[in-house]
Amino acid sequence: MRMFAARCLCILSLSSPALGAGFGFYEQSAAATALGGAFVARGNSISGLFYNPACAGKIEADELSLGGTLVIPSTSYTAPAGDSPFDGERNVFFPPNAYYGRRIDDRIAFGIGFFVPYGLSTEWSPDWSGRYLSIKADIRSYYVNPVMAYKLNDRVVVAAGINYVRSSLGFQRKIDLSPLSPAFGGIELPDAGLTFDASGDGLGFNGGVLIDASPEITVGASYRSQVDVKYSGAIDFSVPATGYGQVVDTALNVLFPDGDASTAMELPQQLNFGVGYHGVQGWNFDFAFWWTGWSSIDRIALNLENHSTAPTQAIQGSPIERDYDNSYSIRFGAEHTLNEKWRLRAGYLWDKSPVPDKTVDPLLPDANRHSIQLGAGFTFPDDRYSADFAYMAVFFSDRSTSSNLDRFNGTYTTTAHLLAMSFSYRFE
Repeated sequence: MRMFAARCLCILSLSSPALGAGFGFYEQSAAATALGGAFVARGNSISGLFYNPACAGKIEADELSLGGTLVIPSTSYTAPAGDSPFDGERNVFFPPNAYYGRRIDDRIAFGIGFFVPYGLSTEWSPDWSGRYLSIKADIRSYYVNPVMAYKLNDRVVVAAGINYVRSSLGFQRKIDLSPLSPAFGGIELPDAGLTFDASGDGLGFNGGVLIDASPEITVGASYRSQVDVKYSGAIDFSVPATGYGQVVDTALNVLFPDGDASTAMELPQQLNFGVGYHGVQGWNFDFAFWWTGWSSIDRIALNLENHSTAPTQAIQGSPIERDYDNSYSIRFGAEHTLNEKWRLRAGYLWDKSPVPDKTVDPLLPDANRHSIQLGAGFTFPDDRYSADFAYMAVFFSDRSTSSNLDRFNGTYTTTAHLLAMSFSYRFE
């Protein structure tokens, strides 16, 4: 029953492959994506609000930015015996983002952002070897982030805001009923199915500062708090006909009653630092260091309202260990102003995985990764309109585990390609 519970609960390790370490997704602006996310010390666009809310205090006019990122990931699994790789389903995602900034007076500005920093999903074939761990998993965490920015003087801007989070979880997998076979006279039992869907809310806060340290150097820092989300939903079991009559089918269904279920999760805090240098005419160079408190994802329990049977009692009484580590990433970006209309960008980042070997699994086959980015920005003849585009290639290190808690060991290979776009309008 412990193994059964662990397999049910590993939904809560969430989804992958995400593009930031763990299950983070930090490509929340096309311009920032093209610079590798080294946008913490930038203040020239409201689209930087996700990276540093103090950017709202730098805008010269009211501004609206709308965008999204097309994500095309691929993951494969190879068993320890060296069998042919098993490919995950090739799904495509498009997390959106939106920002609005309004200058109230010379010192005070308001901004609001909408983004999805935790998202994406995994999907595998219903008959693959890991079907008892996962067939499909999905998470969406929608953030609404209003902020107020205040210009202390000509060189320093500070900002603070609130994060309202609406998050949803979804999971499907098979259940191996063969351990129950002796209780039914040794007959061969088919796989059952499990589906879990839940949603919840949470509140957090964030803040940031931007400093013009000199005419050539800007410095930025931002913090986003941990958000505690309590999820409530339902767990549904499906037991197919066994072919041994209604008595057997009914007895099996009684063991797996549908019902309400709940859980909780602490979405991690994040602390970012950035430096920008613009002392070379026509060029801007940016560096950022991101720290994420993934250790908040430690042990997670699924609480079932109806846990009167042995299988459901096992789920109810067995929290699953995730034991994530805190992690960090290093990011670089360069931008060249080609002329009054065009800006060319490039970036690079390296991201450390927070997932230890023992909890690497089909839901989160996470690994250290690095990526390269290219992009461009264009200002239309009517200077109020602009567009930004970026391409990002993410290369994950092959991740092998021989100590998985569910004894599902092997090697995962993941890559991803992203296309980001943003369109902005300045109300002048």
